[in-house]
Amino acid sequence: MQFDPSSSVPPALAPPAPQPFLIPPAKRLSFICGLTLATVLVGLVELAFKRGVAGAIAVDTLSDFAAAIWRYTDWAISSFVLGLAQWVILRQYGLTHLWIVATGMGGLIAQAVGFGWQAKLGLVLSRLAYVWLGLAQGFVLRRDARSAWLWLFVPPVTFVLSSLLFLVMLGQTPTGIAVGLPGPPYVALIPALTLQGLLPAIALCSLRQKGSSARRQSSDAEFQATAEVTDLALLRSLAQQLQAQLHQTTIAEMAGDQDLIYLVDVTAEGAIAMYQPVNQAAFDYAEQTPLPALAEIEPAGQAGQANQEKYGSEVATLARFQVIFQATGDITIRSSNGEPLS
Repeated sequence: MQFDPSSSVPPALAPPAPQPFLIPPAKRLSFICGLTLATVLVGLVELAFKRGVAGAIAVDTLSDFAAAIWRYTDWAISSFVLGLAQWVILRQYGLTHLWIVATGMGGLIAQAVGFGWQAKLGLVLSRLAYVWLGLAQGFVLRRDARSAWLWLFVPPVTFVLSSLLFLVMLGQTPTGIAVGLPGPPYVALIPALTLQGLLPAIALCSLRQKGSSARRQSSDAEFQATAEVTDLALLRSLAQQLQAQLHQTTIAEMAGDQDLIYLVDVTAEGAIAMYQPVNQAAFDYAEQTPLPALAEIEPAGQAGQANQEKYGSEVATLARFQVIFQATGDITIRSSNGEPLS
């Protein structure tokens, strides 16, 4: 929702049911780069480790049973290390350490099943076994993300495409026909590993958080139950204090050409008690504003109980303002119904 801040006509302020992304748009680029880099590094370290150990223990001379033990050990180590590396990136977005377990167990099962399928289906189609990895990771994602069942298809599609790319970089098609692009194994492996990190990272960026409707309803109820300051002189004074707080904080680059609109409740002492995004852009880019750092509690609807415990009956009346972070970089503060305070 956008409007002209200079207009005296109050805009409609009914929140449009924003749905936050699992990965905030402002952090997508760094997230994609981080997850992709982690995947590539793990793959290269795994290859170097495997070659070193294989040469040291002469894997080719092992018995069938010992060779099977070696394979499963290698699969387990590579899967759990990949899960750990990915979780280091994902934990800052709310995913628990269960991601490590899911990636480790799912990857182990997928590689074991794919190894059995490879003789009949070939290298590329055997990667469809990574549906087991998608199933395991999907169980973890369903706690935090909507439509997590779609993750079932992400790993198999990713590994099928990366295997095709690997073969092409080696100079072969899946049928073994040369295509004229030969290169060393490391040269072929790096693009394939990059794809293995890039596609899941992009897929994670498309997921939306789960349970945002419940948080929004709680937020609405809390805002509606709050008594507002009506004294115009006090409102103007508190608005000036709020403007000073916001301008003292460095504001990151905002969401393109979109205005970010919030309802902000301020105590009689001028402290920000809680805030509520009004439009989708405000929800997605809240972390780029100074509001999370300045608010004395979490955003409304996410810590209503903490608000009551902290303030009790002392904050029965709050001054509510409409704060607009404009695409031009300016900050406009109006009354809660959008009317100018001057």
